[in-house]
Amino acid sequence: MIFEKGWLLHKMNKYAPRGYKFVAVGPDGRIAMYAPYFMGKKSPSGPFVSCFSFDLLDSVYGGLLTRRSARLSQGLPLIEYIYSYDLGRPQNIPADEKYEIYRSVVAQHIHTYCRPQSVLIRKNAILIHGLQAKNAYLPEYLNTRLNTYVNKSTWYAIERVFASMPICDVKFYQEQYRAKMSELGIVHGEHFGGLDVEKISNEKRYADLIEQIENLRFGTLPRQEKSLARAIAKQKPAEQQQQLQNKIDKTKSTLAELIQQQNAMCSETPDCPAHRILPDVFWGGTSTVIPKISRNKYLQMLQLLFMRTAKIKNK
Repeated sequence: MIFEKGWLLHKMNKYAPRGYKFVAVGPDGRIAMYAPYFMGKKSPSGPFVSCFSFDLLDSVYGGLLTRRSARLSQGLPLIEYIYSYDLGRPQNIPADEKYEIYRSVVAQHIHTYCRPQSVLIRKNAILIHGLQAKNAYLPEYLNTRLNTYVNKSTWYAIERVFASMPICDVKFYQEQYRAKMSELGIVHGEHFGGLDVEKISNEKRYADLIEQIENLRFGTLPRQEKSLARAIAKQKPAEQQQQLQNKIDKTKSTLAELIQQQNAMCSETPDCPAHRILPDVFWGGTSTVIPKISRNKYLQMLQLLFMRTAKIKNK
């Protein structure tokens, strides 16, 4: 990585929204927003993960730290060259399809002049995280609204860091940080808690199960059912219809097995503070429930407005 993860995240966290901190997740170093208060020890996922990554920053702006050019002043901050994609791209990275995608992502968010604000965004985030923990349907409008807020907040922090010091200082302090981490034997990985390898492994396995279940439930199964419905409507041969039905039965069987594995792991997964913060939403008697959230965006906002939040102490 050209941009040092630990150093840049430390600088970005000075501009993080209240109650959040920026962390890196995934192999490409996707920058996500983590809120210990309502996420507990769960890793941020879904809408809490921004469209920006360290791979993106390296591809689009890494050249500003590695290129030697008379057109590049080491005394100017990185933000002065934010539109200079020809200077920003490292010389050893060709202008391939991935680079063009990264560049278009940056172009959509460039110049976030003020700290992003959004009405009821805290409740929005707590509700979405609580639903994620229950592997429940995420209301499309609230999900998209939260991800937009995360993207804007992430880019706002990146721009503030880019504007905070000249290029020469960025290079110097990154190298100093990298050398110190190497001296201390600290590897900046994806996790953001202690080095509990077994717990991290279990959380990863649980997250993989959720992803597989969602893919089958909301992707594969609906497509297969639509194919069967079309075959019936077009009066396709009975043998072809039976083959499609067999695929549906196999998918449902796999889905049931995965849900059973997920339920078996529930006792191993960390407590979800979001459920206790919104007790009227997630608690029914003595156990947590999946709340019914409207699919209408206006009613979703109305439901948010009337949700009662409770103060908790994380375990």
